[in-house]
Amino acid sequence: MINNSVKWLSMALFNNKSLIAFFEPLIQMISKNFTVNRYRAKVMEIRQESKSVYTLRLQVSRFWKGFNAGQFIELIVEKNGTRYSRYFSISSPPELFKSHRVIELTIQKQSNGRITPWLFESTTVGQYLNISAAKGEFYIQNKTKAKLFIAAGTGITPFRSILAEFCSYVDVHLLYYARNSSHLFSHELAEINKLYKNIKVDFINSNDQGRFSLDHLKTYCPDYKKRESYICGPEEMIESIKQLLIENSVKEDCIKYEYFGVKPIKNLKIDTTGTVSFEHSSLKINSKKGSQKTLLQLAESKGLNPITGCRMGICHQCICQKRQGVVYNTLTQSFSDTGFEEVQLCVSVPVGNVSINL
Repeated sequence: MINNSVKWLSMALFNNKSLIAFFEPLIQMISKNFTVNRYRAKVMEIRQESKSVYTLRLQVSRFWKGFNAGQFIELIVEKNGTRYSRYFSISSPPELFKSHRVIELTIQKQSNGRITPWLFESTTVGQYLNISAAKGEFYIQNKTKAKLFIAAGTGITPFRSILAEFCSYVDVHLLYYARNSSHLFSHELAEINKLYKNIKVDFINSNDQGRFSLDHLKTYCPDYKKRESYICGPEEMIESIKQLLIENSVKEDCIKYEYFGVKPIKNLKIDTTGTVSFEHSSLKINSKKGSQKTLLQLAESKGLNPITGCRMGICHQCICQKRQGVVYNTLTQSFSDTGFEEVQLCVSVPVGNVSINL
């Protein structure tokens, strides 16, 4: 009863469920390591990996409990008074954390992105950032079975961590795709390939050799059916590779992957033709038949700027009230009711006419 009263008072006075969370910025002026429900990390280095990719080297709080190679964290930043969340794989090995409490995040500057280009430009050495505990299940659990790793672009980041952790004894074959042979960590991966007989790395220039295909699979890794497959890259790539593997006798439970965005809609036979009305802004937009654009994408295409965080259905910052109509949640793969309901803009696709209080 007392806890509920404190929460009510906190919301009434400060629009925050926690009094201590409201005063967090003031406390951090005295103690930079202080945070509520998160962990603090000090920026030790900002390293340019390529024209569009950089690495943040962070020394994490002594309270941070570590990670399994392949996991990711949530990075929480504040830009112009608004908090944003983004998710990045840890690209460094667990040993670096164990010895120095240091982790690395290797980040692609997204074209027209709100956060990733800004983060590179505004972050300074010595600055403190907020991070979450390590998350995700994209890590090796069966250490005896041979592995096939398939990566594209910055999808190499969790594999860099995994290879450093297990290179001495796990049988791994890595197929790494990149445009114009712009493979990240190429010297490091080539050295691992040279030093360890159980590690095989193939660098594939997708401009010349094309994208992943059955021919590539048979040519580079003919024993793929005996291996556990791990895939990391763009969502469309994950879906196509997963389907190709299943069609060629690879069991689905032997395929590991993790989405860092809206999960693609697969074989969904619905009519998305209709009009989305943003009531508060008095704006309307037509959703075409077969469109897979989310409410967030449609809103932003009309110049609206709703609060967003992870853009993948985890942080719930983009929740908005649907006044009428049906939406399809790509995360839960379920349809909403027709009436008033709170929906997540980033993972909700309109089905017919929809009205949103935005």
